[in-house]
Amino acid sequence: MTHFLVTHIGAEPSKRFLAKPNTNAALNIWASNFHATRFKTLEQAQNASKASRLNTQVLWVDESHPAKWGECVADFQVVR
Repeated sequence: MTHFLVTHIGAEPSKRFLAKPNTNAALNIWASNFHATRFKTLEQAQNASKASRLNTQVLWVDESHPAKWGECVADFQVVR
């Protein structure tokens, strides 16, 4: 199953991933991958990314895919 993560580009590793207390919260908390919010849709992740007003990027993660993860560019999941 694919889920999406929002990352803060240039942040230290322990504060790189968006971790919202709940999906409707206005407060943005930046944490490690373990505490990151896993969005079910790309649209949800993109909205959270835009709302953060920081330099962010959306990543996709899929345990069943050989690549396991990649970045999202517009509406496309890219493996680099």
